Amino acid sequence: MFKKRQLTNCLGWLIAILCCIPLSMSAANGGNSKDIYYFGEYHLGYGTSSSVNGYSTYTGNVLLGTVQGVRYKEYFQLGIGADAQMYTHYYKGQGIRYGVIGYGDARFSYPVTDEFFVTLGGSFGAQFPIKPSGGGNPFYMEIGPGLIYKNLLFKTGLQKIGSGDGTSHFIIKIGFHF
Repeated sequence: MFKKRQLTNCLGWLIAILCCIPLSMSAANGGNSKDIYYFGEYHLGYGTSSSVNGYSTYTGNVLLGTVQGVRYKEYFQLGIGADAQMYTHYYKGQGIRYGVIGYGDARFSYPVTDEFFVTLGGSFGAQFPIKPSGGGNPFYMEIGPGLIYKNLLFKTGLQKIGSGDGTSHFIIKIGFHF
């Protein structure tokens, strides 16, 4: 699948892009744009799986990540995200596995008040396993609703890793949105 050098290069480019988004947003229109704003979030998530490769089982999926991007007024957000993930397998003694997920994130939001937003979003990208290296199809998808209150973020949804049978998770993420 991916060699470690290719993974390192992909992660390097992803980090470089994430770091440049805030700089490009402050430079756009002299930093005085009224419609387009920079947004960022940091989140911690946990998911439980209902199936792995077609078998009913329990797998925990712990995530720590960030999304950085642009927001059009209060209604639409488009960003790039990266999550470090750790699987805990409670079947067949497979132990702990690590990986990185890179994805594009799009979210529609509805402002209920000035400080409370209801969101619906989706993410599409790829998973890069670290331990064990290599692996199946890297396809990644997540879709679901969320809430933002002041700077606090709460998202839920369904997550799919790999095509076909792959792994399906119900995921909950909490974090900070700015």
